[in-house]
Amino acid sequence: MTSVGFMRMEKLKGAGIILLAARHNRREIAAELGAGGSIDASRSALNVKLVGPGSAREVADRARQLMRGVGIDKLRKNAVPAIEFLFSLPAGLVADPVAYFRDCVAWVAGRFGGESNILSADVHFDEAQPHCHVLLLPLRDGSLQGSDMYGGPRELEGHQRSFYEVVASTHGLRRAPARLTGGQRQKLAQAVLRRLSATQDPAQQSAAWQVIRDAIAHDPRPFAASLGIELEAPPTKAPRSFAAIMTSPGKGAKTHAEADRRDAELMARPKASPASPIGFGAQVEDESLSCVGVGPAPAEQITSARQGEPGEVSRHVGDDSDERKVSKAAPSDEVGADSAHETTLPTGRLTFDSTTQRRAATAPARLVGTPSGIDQVESRIQEAIQPCLDAAKPQD
Repeated sequence: MTSVGFMRMEKLKGAGIILLAARHNRREIAAELGAGGSIDASRSALNVKLVGPGSAREVADRARQLMRGVGIDKLRKNAVPAIEFLFSLPAGLVADPVAYFRDCVAWVAGRFGGESNILSADVHFDEAQPHCHVLLLPLRDGSLQGSDMYGGPRELEGHQRSFYEVVASTHGLRRAPARLTGGQRQKLAQAVLRRLSATQDPAQQSAAWQVIRDAIAHDPRPFAASLGIELEAPPTKAPRSFAAIMTSPGKGAKTHAEADRRDAELMARPKASPASPIGFGAQVEDESLSCVGVGPAPAEQITSARQGEPGEVSRHVGDDSDERKVSKAAPSDEVGADSAHETTLPTGRLTFDSTTQRRAATAPARLVGTPSGIDQVESRIQEAIQPCLDAAKPQD
């Protein structure tokens, strides 16, 4: 039976973290040995110390001595004083687990600075599955380089690949996949639950069974490893040759008939109505082009009056009118109420072209027949409204 050889790494940070990790590995924390913990104290005598001094305090002292030897007396706040490795095996999978874990320790020494950097290595048989803790002091070139030795995602992938090639494969183990797909995770979780049900595992009767089920669904790999369930290798797709890539029909039509059918469908689609490049259709007869766009010829009545002051000015413009009528009602103290000053002048439609310069588009010929037609229109308008402007001035 083949299974997966697991290797995990973790950066340890904080003051006293080496002593705390060593106390766990050497089983010196009494609270962990109680009935509610995962450690079976009756089997702790089976544990094996592979590397390091006898007590957790001596492990921490050795770390301080090695750091002082290279001139490190005080750690930075974000320093990584240790890296812990965890190697695990399914129970009964390997004939000599201790020999396997010795090979794991040798791999750590060869890849991470030598045997002198290994503070401790302990094999535990008093939990659910055999596993080994290795504490490493990340010294390189006379300084702590924990983050660099740990590395990023690419370096971690290289560590896993190296461990499989050097250790796991030589013991008949497969490499753990870096990440399970959704389908693989679901299948593996179902296999774990079926095994627990078939063996009537006591965990199913636990009050924490729902939490255990959630943990299995989230990441079934450690549960599968402890139960000896193999991970199905994902199917591999054979790479295509250069000739196959270049002669591939791609995602288009696979046959000439299909290509002809698609072309016919495209040609049969209704064409859009012709329009100008800026989106305007044909100009309507009664529309005029101004600096603000195209709109119908003006048909409006504009009336403005100064409230509370004598006089009223009005202007009437219509499509069917050829005149503008400007009237001013004189104040009652100057002229009789029934009298009025009235001026009638011919006019046309004034428009603006795209450069915002005024022009007479459809003015009568008697005004625009000469080059000064526009000036005459402006002059007549000014003469017509001047009496109104004079009347609106405040009296002395």
